[in-house]
Amino acid sequence: MVCAIPWAVHTLVEEGPGAIEDLIGWGAEFDREGAKLLFAREGAHSRNRVLHAHGDSTGKEIAWTLYRKAASLMNITFHSFAAVVDLLVTDQGSVVGALALDGRSGEVIELRRPHRAAGHRAA
Repeated sequence: MVCAIPWAVHTLVEEGPGAIEDLIGWGAEFDREGAKLLFAREGAHSRNRVLHAHGDSTGKEIAWTLYRKAASLMNITFHSFAAVVDLLVTDQGSVVGALALDGRSGEVIELRRPHRAAGHRAA
């Protein structure tokens, strides 16, 4: 069995290359051999198709790139030391916001605009 989640495979194959191009355009530095991206082979892959950044720091490079991109946008506000503690969900199951706890003040912040969270940073 290659993958038990066909939509995940489709998403990776169809959207992955564009997402990589976006990351590179935003400044991500993936490993290269000269000017060419250096693809590696991992796990049960039959071909080299995995990108790394700075050897084994791929996650850090992607997270830092996304942070820099988000920080450059005027409509994004960062709340340091805050953690999402609950999601605001409609009766139909759609997420329309979140409640976050400010770790410094103890205040609960209601977030109603679309937000995304990654690691310890929320935007």
